[in-house]
Amino acid sequence: MLLAAAQTTSSSDISANGEVIRRMLMDAAGQGASLICFGEGALSGYPKRYFDNPDIWADFDWAQQEAELRNIAQTCQDLQVYAALGYARAQEPALPPRNSLIVFGPDGKRISHYDKRVLSYGESQGWYQAGQEPIVFDMNGVRVGCAICLEIQFPEIFSEYARLGTDLIIHASSELSPFFEIALQAQAGFYCQWVMSAVCADQSQDIPAGIVGPDGRWLARGSSDGKDGFALCHLDKSAPEFEIALSKARPWREKVRAQTLKKVW
Repeated sequence: MLLAAAQTTSSSDISANGEVIRRMLMDAAGQGASLICFGEGALSGYPKRYFDNPDIWADFDWAQQEAELRNIAQTCQDLQVYAALGYARAQEPALPPRNSLIVFGPDGKRISHYDKRVLSYGESQGWYQAGQEPIVFDMNGVRVGCAICLEIQFPEIFSEYARLGTDLIIHASSELSPFFEIALQAQAGFYCQWVMSAVCADQSQDIPAGIVGPDGRWLARGSSDGKDGFALCHLDKSAPEFEIALSKARPWREKVRAQTLKKVW
């Protein structure tokens, strides 16, 4: 399976964001990608960056976002690819939206959505409402979970996914910091699974999108020029270079966590 972690320009213009996402889907599918993931707020934009207070949600064009989601779903069906992208998921009128990832299948249907559970301090000040649960779905024999932005700093989220048997974590962020880069490698290496991280190119100009393998090494990176593009990498659970991580380290660590650490704590 060929993975594509995208870095795309994202703004407050929902229609323009949708056009960029569809173009990137076509470009990545043209190179053989089966799953393409996009950054936090890739479709909706990340309004906290453009406006002073969360009152802006009262004027957000939810109908336009829904129209773009339908167009993206159709593109996934046309190309026969999976896609995960960041957007604002509407709640009841009196409540802030969720900072979410939506996942489309190659039939154009919405497989699931993931709501960011760990909000930043700023996000919690009326911008977003926190999610409650992990999501896991199966894709061509690969078990996938999702995380958003600063959740990379919370090992509990990744250990939970490991207990749920994930092989791959989709991580969507508006930008990556040097610390986030290290944390992505750490979470992948600790739990011996792939982590693909997508960003918004205009907000993460110095640190591009990328994919980390189950041994904690970067396997692919996007360009560091702040332009739209993607990192491409195959996910192959039978690859000999990952035999130790997947066949030895992961089961042994699971055993230790289940037995030894339970006694310690």
